[in-house]
Amino acid sequence: MAGYIPVGRRRGTGNRPQLLRGLGFVVIGAALLATLWPTFTGDMGWSGRSGTLTVSSCALGAGSHPVNTCQGDLRLSDDPTVHHGAWVTTQNDYQPGSAIPVRAGTDGSLQTATGSDRLAVGFGVLMCCAAVAVGLTELVRLATTRHKPRR
Repeated sequence: MAGYIPVGRRRGTGNRPQLLRGLGFVVIGAALLATLWPTFTGDMGWSGRSGTLTVSSCALGAGSHPVNTCQGDLRLSDDPTVHHGAWVTTQNDYQPGSAIPVRAGTDGSLQTATGSDRLAVGFGVLMCCAAVAVGLTELVRLATTRHKPRR
């Protein structure tokens, strides 16, 4: 019968859906990983400079998710200079005189990292790596599978 295509077989698709799915996982996972990596390394203390902010005042911001902006004197572990007027945003409310462990980024910003921040960003990095691994596994499977020639 001319033009008859058996159910379950489509003409001309080959391995394109599996290839696109594998490439999609690799590209999306790698893009998200590239986005999260700087935050991850900062939260884990692998980048930036560690220091302590001695709080002089904290002010609660407005909005649906208000954060505290604390200002004070910053002492970096590798710099004896005291930097006055440094500020950091945090979810916690600190009293004047409190010492907040911070990391100074290369752009001059300050960050605090709590255990829950580290856990969330670490989980995100793990999921990105899993997506890349799934995509690479799919691509390797496609590359090593022998296909029967069509009749």
